[in-house]
Amino acid sequence: MTFGVSSMTRKVLVVDDNPAVRAILKLTLEQAGYRVTVASNGKEGLKKVRESRPDLVLLDIMMPGIDGWQVCHLLREVADVPIIMLTVLDKEEQIARGLNLGADDYIVKPWSNRELLTRVHAVLRRVNTSPPTKGQHLCLCGDLEIDPFRREVVIGDTKVHLTPIEFRLLTYLARRVGQAVHYSELLDHVWGNECKEDIVALRVHMHNLRQKLEKDPRNPRYLFTKHGIGYYLTASP
Repeated sequence: MTFGVSSMTRKVLVVDDNPAVRAILKLTLEQAGYRVTVASNGKEGLKKVRESRPDLVLLDIMMPGIDGWQVCHLLREVADVPIIMLTVLDKEEQIARGLNLGADDYIVKPWSNRELLTRVHAVLRRVNTSPPTKGQHLCLCGDLEIDPFRREVVIGDTKVHLTPIEFRLLTYLARRVGQAVHYSELLDHVWGNECKEDIVALRVHMHNLRQKLEKDPRNPRYLFTKHGIGYYLTASP
């Protein structure tokens, strides 16, 4: 699978305690044009993030010592580097745990090289999307204000901290305010067409977004679900 010249400038850090897995991932990614650094445990992974400043981290969950959950949590306290979790834990609540900790995506073991490269490319493409031009107007939905240029969200006088994925989801819904946006369209916009069937990740991020925006998430004022279709942002809560 070919992703173009841009991959040659991107650095990927692989954190996995299995030497065979590290070797396979390194070979696969280098053949696709990425520069790859490896770490054999969570502690070494955190050190190499500081030293090499990768563009993406592939992070195994089940590691001795500092596991992937802890590494993800610690990274999110200090860095916005994209994280893809590598896991044999395929239950929805386990996947949700990683996404709730701040992971951008996940890959369930065993995976195909095509799936791996597709997800790596999709996450990096999202991160590299050009920001809006300065002076772009605020999106207003009642007392909810969204500033695409500053990447800020304010409700009343309170600033709301969103992850990059949550912000992209919210701004996309704001552009279509009052309209139900289909699940597949949101997935295509945020993760890319290659991952548009991954409804679990979308549900988790939308749940987290609602928790941050709503005083009572069970009785939302801004963000609603259109069952069987998708989500919509109301213009007048």
